[in-house]
Amino acid sequence: MNGRQSAFSEAPRAYNCTMKQRRVAQRVEEATRDILTTDEQIRTLAEQLVIWEEMRDDLHVRALVSETPQATADLSGIERQCHIAQLALDVQRNRKNELEQELEILMNEWEPKVVS
Repeated sequence: MNGRQSAFSEAPRAYNCTMKQRRVAQRVEEATRDILTTDEQIRTLAEQLVIWEEMRDDLHVRALVSETPQATADLSGIERQCHIAQLALDVQRNRKNELEQELEILMNEWEPKVVS
C-alpha cells in the first residue's frame, strides 16, 4: 500500500513539473520572438534616425543661410522628429534589455528534453 500511495503522490508532482516546463518553454519561445521583433524595430528606428539627423543638419545650414521663418520652422520640426525618434529608440533598447534579462531567468528555469 505504501508503494501505491507513493506512486499516486508522485503523479501530481510529475504532472505539475511537466506543465511548468511547458509554460517555461512557451515563455522562452515568446521572449525570443519578442527580442527578435524588438531588435528589428531598433534597427529600423536607428536607420530612420540617421536619415532624419542628416536632414536636420542640412536644414540647420539652410536656416542659417536663409534666415527665414519657414527654414526655422522646418528645422524645428525635424529636431522634434529626431528627439521623438531618439526617445522611441531608447524605449526599444530598454525593452530589449528587459526581455533579455527575462530570457536569462527563463533559461535557468528551463529543462529542455533531450531526444536521442
